[in-house]
Amino acid sequence: MSEEKTRRDISRRGFLKTTAAVVGAAAMGATLAGCGKEGVAASGNNEHFVVNNCRGNCVSVCRLKCKVRDGYLVQTEMQEQVLPAYNRVCSKGLSHPQRTYSDQRVKYPLRRVGERGSDQWERISWEDAISEITTKWKQYQEESGSPSIVFSSATGCLSTSPNVYQHLQSMMGASKTSISYDAAGIEEGIKVVGSGLSMSASWHADMHNAKTILMPGSNAAISMVQSFHFALEAKDAGATLIHIDPNYTITSEKCSVHIPIVPGTDCAMFMGLTNYVIQQGWADESFLKAHTNAPYLVNKATGFFVRAGELYATTEEEASVACVWDAAAGKAVPATSATDTALEGEYTIGDIEAITAYELLKERLSEWTLEKTSEICGIPVEKLEWIADQYVHHGPSCVFTGYGLDHYNGGHMTYRAMFTFTGVCGQWGQSGMGIVGASTSNSSLSNARMVAKDVPQGKNLAVAKLYEIAERGTFNEQPFPIRSMFIWMHNYVPNVADRQRAIRFLNSVDLVVVADFNMCETARYADIVLPVAGWYEIEEVGHGGTAPFVNYLEKAIDPLYESKSDFEIYKLLCEGMGLGDKAFVDLDDFWSGYFESPVMTGLGITLERLKEEKSIYLGTDPDGFDPYAPEGKFNTRDGRMGIYQEAHFRIFGEQDFEVVDPDRNRLVTWMPPNEVMPDNPLREKYPLVYMSFRNRYRTHTQFWDCAWLKEIAPEPTLWLNPDDAAARGIQGGDYVRAYNDRGFVVLRAEINNGVMPGVVVYPKGWQEGEHKAGHISDLTSSYFIPEMYNCYYFDNLCEVEKYQEA
Repeated sequence: MSEEKTRRDISRRGFLKTTAAVVGAAAMGATLAGCGKEGVAASGNNEHFVVNNCRGNCVSVCRLKCKVRDGYLVQTEMQEQVLPAYNRVCSKGLSHPQRTYSDQRVKYPLRRVGERGSDQWERISWEDAISEITTKWKQYQEESGSPSIVFSSATGCLSTSPNVYQHLQSMMGASKTSISYDAAGIEEGIKVVGSGLSMSASWHADMHNAKTILMPGSNAAISMVQSFHFALEAKDAGATLIHIDPNYTITSEKCSVHIPIVPGTDCAMFMGLTNYVIQQGWADESFLKAHTNAPYLVNKATGFFVRAGELYATTEEEASVACVWDAAAGKAVPATSATDTALEGEYTIGDIEAITAYELLKERLSEWTLEKTSEICGIPVEKLEWIADQYVHHGPSCVFTGYGLDHYNGGHMTYRAMFTFTGVCGQWGQSGMGIVGASTSNSSLSNARMVAKDVPQGKNLAVAKLYEIAERGTFNEQPFPIRSMFIWMHNYVPNVADRQRAIRFLNSVDLVVVADFNMCETARYADIVLPVAGWYEIEEVGHGGTAPFVNYLEKAIDPLYESKSDFEIYKLLCEGMGLGDKAFVDLDDFWSGYFESPVMTGLGITLERLKEEKSIYLGTDPDGFDPYAPEGKFNTRDGRMGIYQEAHFRIFGEQDFEVVDPDRNRLVTWMPPNEVMPDNPLREKYPLVYMSFRNRYRTHTQFWDCAWLKEIAPEPTLWLNPDDAAARGIQGGDYVRAYNDRGFVVLRAEINNGVMPGVVVYPKGWQEGEHKAGHISDLTSSYFIPEMYNCYYFDNLCEVEKYQEA
């Protein structure tokens, strides 16, 4: 696209006229009147309202009341929820009319005519686009096999119909990707505490009843703006909010206490706290015995649980039940029939030498004195003692966290450490307890009809592994070429770690197709771009994000330009691949799979009922106080918290050729960050830790195309501590160059007293061309360990200098 075409300037007069709602009361809404976009009239007589959702992955999924005037979407404002506690909207939700009519909309199918990334395109017809894509796909199937075609999505749109491409992928036998963004935190939660309607955590409203809220790894006042009020309401009612973060942020200001921590050492902190709780005799042994696998007997020789079928003849159902030591009976019995469960001890059971998982946990934690913990984390011993005492003795207590904890190497173990700490303290099962935050995600909608029967399925590839697989040309030591990428709901290039490596990967692929409604950064590296209808141009079924609702979303306006819905594009691609007779007939046929699920049938929710009621509350408590794992009943295979994990298994992406050591993954283990630890010799060259946090005016890289928000925050900035800035001769407003061996970025400096010395912070969400030069994602590392294919966005060192423009 030309320089002129990509400009998103508006006048200050127009800005003030069109953004009164952004800076005023939310209830006033946001209107396009007066902005001059697409000839939208400032007034008209033909007006009506529909109800829809904001769907960006801040996971709040706010309900919006949308005003339509003469066929144009002109205003969005807050729509009241079934449960008023979740009434909410932010400046991004108010800006949707501007996004809808943005200059960056993809208006018609495009074919690349220049180099990838050059933004040089020609307009083509839908017929030509579908024909070219499907003809090449058939060629790649013949030459390299169906798995060489990879479908890749992420979480760019929290609704159902974009998922329909997964059905096409399955029918083709193509490969798919699994997310590597926050995969460590999500996967560990599912493994340890299971997943239910609210995934692995409580609904956010349940924080209202907490008396202590521990907040590590999140700038929740910005990243979870629509839920943070629940924590503040708890504080108003007397709760203590403890923010643990390297930097003093707006979240810190709103909390009762801020405790700075060395970046990447939260796992060590939780291990030290857990050991201290045990040593003090504060562990909730009743909870551990009844609701965790801590008392399970472990075979010392194998590391696996001793099961009933190994010890005596029993029923087929009971044979797989793990055993505990029943002190009253003086023998090992199935955990389901024990009357006096022993939590500790070692036992000889025939020829099996066994030990309880809790004994192994204590051994693993024994070296983690508060003195050692303090040395690594930088938190004084007396502060650690206070945190433990407050959490154990001033409950109900919960942890309100984001995914910042998994942004360092070994981040999955930070979550294991956090879950272990909460389990040892027994803070689960009642209102105000457990985990709350980013791990809360509405999991009500799943569709078993997405997988084609009798079709060999392709590979499940972790996003973070794609470039490595392509560079090797193998997967699991077998030839595996990647011939085509079909990308939707996924701005891959700026969001994956090590952006330059990602670009080299895409440049190695024969055909890259992107389906999106705007010209995001990834679309610029495509061969063909397909225009997808906007969120308010289709009817849809969606969930409530971090809120307990399932919603029907009404269509506001017709699809703009030549855009088509994801379902229409799916149907065209199915026809082109000769699969039209196997495709879903229509949207209702597709949606029916979601309402046939055990969750929906169990709740008595049908598609017809949802269309009539528009929004249905999924909770049981009238005030939304529904804790995860009520009464300690976890949604795991055995109904218990899995503090001990017998075997390593992967949820997001198949295991590649690497060998994983099971012993170090069975219990919480300190896995230090790869790059940012203070004793890393690389710090002599790159002394600053680079981190990011959420931008108030972006959701990851979404809303970059909204001129209203760009005028409020016109360019990216890098925050520096005053001492670090002074040492480099940098003042606020200077352009600076941040760099390391992977790349560089030039952007404006902001001096902030809250930034920890030795750290720089980037409010994220900016794309290619928005920085003065370079790109922030070029600084990030693609390093990860075999246990977890995850992007470690904070595990990076850099140096910063005042920019001397050539």
